[in-house]
Amino acid sequence: MEQAYQRWNDYENIIIMNLMNGSLNTGRQKGLFKKEKECLSCGWHKETQLHIFQCREDSMKNPRTNAFKIMEKYYHQKGIPGMVYAPFSKLCQTTCNDKSMQARGPVHITVEDAIHAQCDLGHDLFRQGYLAHKWLVAIQQF
Repeated sequence: MEQAYQRWNDYENIIIMNLMNGSLNTGRQKGLFKKEKECLSCGWHKETQLHIFQCREDSMKNPRTNAFKIMEKYYHQKGIPGMVYAPFSKLCQTTCNDKSMQARGPVHITVEDAIHAQCDLGHDLFRQGYLAHKWLVAIQQF
């Protein structure tokens, strides 16, 4: 993990650490400072990171889809094998869009092991950015 931190710039490290620790600028955070804490898209009473990933409002679907495209492009540029990042991205999308942790389509056995290990960690940790060690094993294999 330390090797990954060293490759990222300071801005990337800050954003990733905020994401993993639930400190992004969401309505929940704003509410701590006496500002509106509702979701700006749908009016949900408390906008959290989890809600942002799962908000059903149409205005949130396109930004979320674009975010996954940007993520895939980033992984491709960083040399992450497509056999790993494509199923990982699909797992992220299904987890956010229909609240299930399923990777659709056939995958290599090593990637399948990573998916099962991620499912064992659970939805909440996955959405916060905590990944199973088996993803690293899959990346190293390819």
